[in-house]
Amino acid sequence: MKASETEMNTLFYEFEVSGAKCVGCVSKIDEALKENAEQYFKECSFDLLTKKLTIKAYSHIPAESIEKFVVATLSEKGFTASLISAKPALTPVESGFGRFFRKILRAHWIWGSIGISGGIILLALSMLGITLPLAAMIAIGVFSTILTLLMGAESYWDAAKKLFKTRALTMDTLFALSTLTVLVVSAIAFFVPWLPMMFEAGLLIFGFRHLGVAIEESIKASTGVAVNFKDRIPKTVRVLIESSVVEKPLAAVKAGDLILLKAGEYIPVDGTSEEQESLIDDSIETGAYVPRLVSLQENLLAGMRLAANAPDLYLRATSTANDSNVAKIDEGVAHALATKAPLETTATAVLQYFIPAVLLLAVVSAAIVSVFFPVALAIKCAVAVLVSACPCTIGFIIPLSIRFGVRKAAEHGVEFKSALALQESANIDCVVFDLNGTLTKGMPSVQSFTILKNCSLSREDLLALCSELEKDSSHPFGQAIHEFSEKEKSAAMPEMTIDKTHHSGVKGMFAKTEYILGDKNLMKDCEIDTEELEEMIKPECGDHIVYLAQGKQLVGYFRLNDDLRHDAVETIAWIKDKLKKEVFIASGAARATVSRFAARLNIPEDNIVADCKTSSNSPENSKVALIKQLQSQKKRVCVVGDGANDALFISSADASFAVHSKHVDTNVIDKAGADIKNGSLKGIVSGLVISDKTVGNIKQNLIFSLLYNLFTMVLASGLLLAVGISLHPAIGVALMVLQSSLLLWNAYRFKQEKLQHLQNTHASYPSSYAQLQKMLPTNEKDFTQETEPSMQPSLWSPVAEPQSEEISDVRMEAKAYM
Repeated sequence: MKASETEMNTLFYEFEVSGAKCVGCVSKIDEALKENAEQYFKECSFDLLTKKLTIKAYSHIPAESIEKFVVATLSEKGFTASLISAKPALTPVESGFGRFFRKILRAHWIWGSIGISGGIILLALSMLGITLPLAAMIAIGVFSTILTLLMGAESYWDAAKKLFKTRALTMDTLFALSTLTVLVVSAIAFFVPWLPMMFEAGLLIFGFRHLGVAIEESIKASTGVAVNFKDRIPKTVRVLIESSVVEKPLAAVKAGDLILLKAGEYIPVDGTSEEQESLIDDSIETGAYVPRLVSLQENLLAGMRLAANAPDLYLRATSTANDSNVAKIDEGVAHALATKAPLETTATAVLQYFIPAVLLLAVVSAAIVSVFFPVALAIKCAVAVLVSACPCTIGFIIPLSIRFGVRKAAEHGVEFKSALALQESANIDCVVFDLNGTLTKGMPSVQSFTILKNCSLSREDLLALCSELEKDSSHPFGQAIHEFSEKEKSAAMPEMTIDKTHHSGVKGMFAKTEYILGDKNLMKDCEIDTEELEEMIKPECGDHIVYLAQGKQLVGYFRLNDDLRHDAVETIAWIKDKLKKEVFIASGAARATVSRFAARLNIPEDNIVADCKTSSNSPENSKVALIKQLQSQKKRVCVVGDGANDALFISSADASFAVHSKHVDTNVIDKAGADIKNGSLKGIVSGLVISDKTVGNIKQNLIFSLLYNLFTMVLASGLLLAVGISLHPAIGVALMVLQSSLLLWNAYRFKQEKLQHLQNTHASYPSSYAQLQKMLPTNEKDFTQETEPSMQPSLWSPVAEPQSEEISDVRMEAKAYM
């Protein structure tokens, strides 16, 4: 049993339901449960693809009562329900032989291969008119009958259950009637020579049926049970009691407890910071990847995390674990997933009318033909109608096209989690992107290094100093500066005495001179004024400025920025111009930052939502509220994200993609319908195009199959008798095989079709950061000196290093900002 308590009065249960094979089954399950559900649960949702039933139940109802109600109710309708992990006292244990027999019956690839190959062999013997001894024919008949009954055992059982318990006709009914009819008629043909012998028909019908089921099952996602956010929280916490730190179970924590947190640990419950400052990763709330300073008495949410090497933090709890931020997020995600409508394809809807129509046509054709021709010919026509209709093609063309679509997507770096996710990504009206880590690279990089005019050191010396200061840094800014300095420096220096105690940067002592590298907070604490320089620099579009000081004097600064991904501009342009879809940005970043990136991407100002908070319900600063607003306008929405704060965002949309970045959250990957592992935004275009083409291929096959079935059934019903031609059931089976071949060819054509947006080699786009900077005024030249390689001697021994093209390019770009 999977039951997760997400709020004080709600529990979620998952059941596995067997016997459901079409949209008619889905509606019967929903109707049966909702008739008497008020006293047991709030909502239920059945996923036809995964055969999973999700129940959102009242927590005061015992689990045993919920289970008994669901199992008994569905049993009355001909379905078998079982808890995914059931209690032994409530779930009967199937015998070893029973499990073995059921496993054999569900070996769909094997049965499909046996049925199709055996049927084709018998069909060839019939079409070629090869005469066999009676004993051989009896042996073939007995063997074919036994094999057909074995292949169709599950269909016969399900058809009988639903017919007698709910008086419902399903696809299994048509399979059962058509195959039993051909078996009975073929058996009688041994004694009545003028009746046709059609043992091959039963084998072919069930062979294609098993092939369709095998294909469908092979594309189901095998990702397992998703990990909830609350599973990250430690089960025990350190609580300060009377000046002593004691271990306490998380479930026992109550409001008012003082909790001690160490570096790298998740905040277990909502609370306020106490006693001292620290650094916090609040990506679960804002999506920001850079740790920020936590002030005293600041409200913090469960799921946030102390940064690596951050000082200890004391948290005054204001909630329990069940009422915390992560519990609410998990509840929202579970609700969004549980209330999604099951997949309702055109095929399953048509099958509700197709099956009775085939039966009616078979009976009518037999009745009409019997008036003018012998009864044997009438039976032959009725059987030909049942056989030529071949619902098996409708059973496998959808999973076949989806399989090709999933594989094609995987070839282009997009991993769809299920067929449902693939189909839901079709016919999207809007695409909503997260900014940090999704449209951007997710990691800051140095865009320029500027030396001030009053600096007496060479560029190489300064970069060597910075490289040494940040060589062991765990902060993203420090790592970016170290990486940049290592590439740019041309001199090595001895080790320095480094002080990392300040949360906003580092200090180092070399040759009796102190060097300070950090943001304006560190400079302020060191009594170094940055206001005048900051006014002239005017950081824009998400810039982060890191200053370098020699003693009490500023000598340079780094400009860092989380730049757009290399294919962001091209991807957005294709989605807007070629796919004709609206594009939005929803981000936790400041509006000024989001607006400037949106301008670079040609996204209208009205299509951005900034300062988004996970806990907000306002469309002005909530990603989820934006999704609901668009959906209320009858628009289908696809979202693209990567951070922990995108989990509920992703679960609320009609379709979703998780884009890998250095800070991608595994929970978001699990919740998203598709996963782009290579981190290329072109995967979004590929995924949307492939899903559209997949659904288009399915519709083509459905329309062709229905028209073809109508044509063959009309021929088989006796129309050709008017011109003196009697359609042998073997010809009907041959028409059925021809139909399958044509459908397979069309699906294969789709598989081989190339994606247009990947055919041309596009010109590389210049740095988006550089293009943004060109739009902004700057007065930096008054403060900076030229950064050509200095001719003054280095303070320490230089190391000869060849200048690579990459380094030269970076220097040229850095010079462009001066």
